[in-house]
Amino acid sequence: ATQTLTQPVAAKLRGRLVFAESQVVGRVASIGMPLFRFGASGRDFSSSLNDATNAELDWIVEFLQAAIPRTLTAFESRFPLLIFTDAALDEADTRAGMGAVLYDRSTSTNSFVSEYQE
Repeated sequence: ATQTLTQPVAAKLRGRLVFAESQVVGRVASIGMPLFRFGASGRDFSSSLNDATNAELDWIVEFLQAAIPRTLTAFESRFPLLIFTDAALDEADTRAGMGAVLYDRSTSTNSFVSEYQE
């Protein structure tokens, strides 16, 4: 049976994998999945998954299952600062945006940042 994956679905999966890896260890998947990354960007995309692309997808699943999430230890008696982030990259890797909101529970104040580049 031929396995297929459309470019929009691959791009969505790529975004979710980048987010998941950034929460765990950083940018490992970007290095370990060059064929998938190239296809998901829309360049030279084929909906048929070959053995090499399947191997990359299997690798990232195994990696994320075994990876230990990074932890931050704070030795403070105050409430922690809450930071919410998000980012997006278009299909052709030509436009990117990111944003963050910082909330300080101890003072009930918040700050935000947003950035967009073409």
